[in-house]
Amino acid sequence: MSSALPRGVTVVLRRLLPGDLFEPIAGDLLEDYQRARRRRGRLCAGVWLWGQAIRLSATFWWERLVHGRGVPPIAEELRSVTAMWDALQQDVVFSARMLRRQRGFTIVALLALALGIGANTAIFSIVDAVLWRPLPYPRAGRVMAVSEQRPRESRWFGPVAPADYFDWRRDNRSFSAMAAYTLTPSSGAYNLTGNGEPERVRPLEAAPAFLGVIGVTPALGRDFRPEEETVGRHRVVLLSDGLWRRRFGADPSVVGRTIAFDGNTFEVVGVLPARFWWPTHPDVVVPLALADPDRELRAAHFLDVVGRLRDDVSPAQAREDLRMIGARLSQAYPAENANHAPNLRPLRDALVGDVRPALLVLLGAVAFVMLIACANVATLLLARAAGRQKELSVRRAVGATRARVVQQMLTESLVVALAGGAAGLLVAAWGLAAFRRIVPAQFAGLPGIAGVGIDGRVLIAAVALSAVTGLIFGVVPALVASDYRIGIALSEETRGSSGSARAALPLGARRRRARAVARAARRCGPPHRELQQSDQRDARFPAGAAHDHARRAAGGALRPARAHRCLLRRAVRAAPRRTRHPARRRHDVAPVRRTRLAAQPGNRASHGAVPVPGTGASAHRVDRLLPDDGHSARAWPGVHGP
Repeated sequence: MSSALPRGVTVVLRRLLPGDLFEPIAGDLLEDYQRARRRRGRLCAGVWLWGQAIRLSATFWWERLVHGRGVPPIAEELRSVTAMWDALQQDVVFSARMLRRQRGFTIVALLALALGIGANTAIFSIVDAVLWRPLPYPRAGRVMAVSEQRPRESRWFGPVAPADYFDWRRDNRSFSAMAAYTLTPSSGAYNLTGNGEPERVRPLEAAPAFLGVIGVTPALGRDFRPEEETVGRHRVVLLSDGLWRRRFGADPSVVGRTIAFDGNTFEVVGVLPARFWWPTHPDVVVPLALADPDRELRAAHFLDVVGRLRDDVSPAQAREDLRMIGARLSQAYPAENANHAPNLRPLRDALVGDVRPALLVLLGAVAFVMLIACANVATLLLARAAGRQKELSVRRAVGATRARVVQQMLTESLVVALAGGAAGLLVAAWGLAAFRRIVPAQFAGLPGIAGVGIDGRVLIAAVALSAVTGLIFGVVPALVASDYRIGIALSEETRGSSGSARAALPLGARRRRARAVARAARRCGPPHRELQQSDQRDARFPAGAAHDHARRAAGGALRPARAHRCLLRRAVRAAPRRTRHPARRRHDVAPVRRTRLAAQPGNRASHGAVPVPGTGASAHRVDRLLPDDGHSARAWPGVHGP
């Protein structure tokens, strides 16, 4: 293994680092480089080393250029970046461990997110291919669909009459080229015969300038010539790439041959490229040839027209130019062209038609489905956070800030969302594969619908959707859970755990505990002389409700025998035959009772310390109470006699 840095890294560091810092920085990088090379290999270690060298050099250069200091706070910067990545790595690992432990929550959340993200990804890929991706033509935004609006027929983008088309093509100053075509040729499909079995093929009849308008050049051969749109010279054909490969075996020598369509011979002048696309998916393209009488028709509208704008002309200028031409034709031919005017729109809008609103509504519908999935997962996270209050409270108690707790919970949400996004991509891929097999006929001619699938754009959109989804359903539970009051959470958990431990004791253990309390109470009873004094003091006051009030007013502190016997009965009742309600166990007075017994003069605890009631601490068990002989090694803190 090399004992020096690569030559290129050394040169970069010597030129960009201060001279007195080159040796220590190069030594540290060499140690890390050797360690990385042993672990990851030479290639990965070299990439890491060059990244570190470039980052260090850029940092020193930026400090000199912007702040005017040669030595940046590089140590603090490195520590902050390392701490950030270490914390993120810990959060991700902890989140994965929590999801593995809570499998029920994980499965439900992943199913909800997979369905929501999968539906959104599939619909987004369709909408993106149809509405937002550019058409497969060079500079497709300059290609316009030119139509004829006829208000009397409520047609705003209707077909064009042949005579109007020729007038527009001759008189306009806004289009570099204009061509007409027919989506449904008058002859229907062609019957291809010869060189094998007969086959019906889909034709596209278009003017010679059609391929120039959309910017497509034949892969083999040539395009149509202008004179080939006249009847008698139009017996030429362009083959599609699919027909050329399927019927003629991709033979380049097919150019120049003659083939037969419906008994008429056509010369093959070229082959279209594989990327050529048109809504009707034509197998062959033939020139649109109209006889002279048909060229003069103004009342028959059956042509569709496309045109490419000049580079210095905007769509608004072209629309105004066509409006002036339409007004002139309306004056010249009032019978056929009254209130008729040309209209134009982008070619994509003409091809999509009325499907655009339906697709946008569908996209909005699946977006609402995604919101419902987010609400469901957020509810699950809130319920999950409610069961983790003790954990979060301990985190806050040991010093974690609220921002750190929120970061941890958001990381868990993002991990869940990204896992759901990965599952959603599988659902979207399956859904799109099924859609391509059963695509409706009205959607078959939409742009990009045949190749819809998961690509780079859709993948980026799915990842972004997953991240945004994780933030949406994770931020509210994170903020709510991190704002929980620490003291209340800890005290409730402590009381709940204590009550649960007592409730878990078997009946025999509870009875033995009650008998131990009773024996301790008898053993620590007040001395006979003090008991007589208590009875005499008690005899001076009336019995009943005023008895306790009179004793307190007289300053009496010793318990009478009657109260002592009542205490024994309460100690026996402390262990019921059946488990008490948790709310009643919270008011257990055993710690207070033991404290009062120990507070009587002449008694002391043999084991443990009984805290002062009201401090909130858990009381230790008192095994037995012994008379205080004055030699006790430990005093009772906070307990005073009468």
